[in-house]
Amino acid sequence: MAHTTTFLALRRYGLTACYLGWVVLGTGALTACAGTRLIDSEVRSFGTAGEPGMNTAADCTDANTAIYRFERLPSQRANDARQNGLEEAAAKELGAHCLALNPDLTERFSLQLELQTDTMAREREFLGNRRRSTLGIGPSLLNSAGWMALPEPPLYRYQLKLLMRNAATKAVVFESNATHIGPWPDTPKILPAIIKAALHDYPLGSQTARPIAIEIRP
Repeated sequence: MAHTTTFLALRRYGLTACYLGWVVLGTGALTACAGTRLIDSEVRSFGTAGEPGMNTAADCTDANTAIYRFERLPSQRANDARQNGLEEAAAKELGAHCLALNPDLTERFSLQLELQTDTMAREREFLGNRRRSTLGIGPSLLNSAGWMALPEPPLYRYQLKLLMRNAATKAVVFESNATHIGPWPDTPKILPAIIKAALHDYPLGSQTARPIAIEIRP
């Protein structure tokens, strides 16, 4: 049953064809052979009803587009390259919600973004029970049933926090927290999907946590 459990776990993350490549070559093999992926994030967001400049118009025009600027914490200024990448990815998604970054115009909103990433260790799953090698040096690569003992790929956790404030009053008008946990280490491709999920219920928010799945292509 253990090998069946491992196979189902691989199917969940779309890794069946790449799994042996990961064991031999490392995480780079997963990124290289990844096709269409479904990035699921747990999202909880809160909004302010009736806030001027926040709308859900299908078509953005000069009349219904609000100007914003990014705001950084002192700790974020110490890593400009990382924060620049985060803000560039967010700007594309914000544009779909009629929000524009234009330093030449007076902003209506200020936006603060924070991204935390870490690797999550998890128990190894083997294709059957472990047994010691015939040389008595640790466990064998093959179990008693003849299945190869392969570890699960590591998991990567992305935690995104988004705060939007009224630039004049400093009041928070939209807040969103999105968390994605998966086997993919290629942040530049994963990040836009997480940001899109975080803005899914803009401007009113979801109030309660719920999963949002975004498909990304190679």
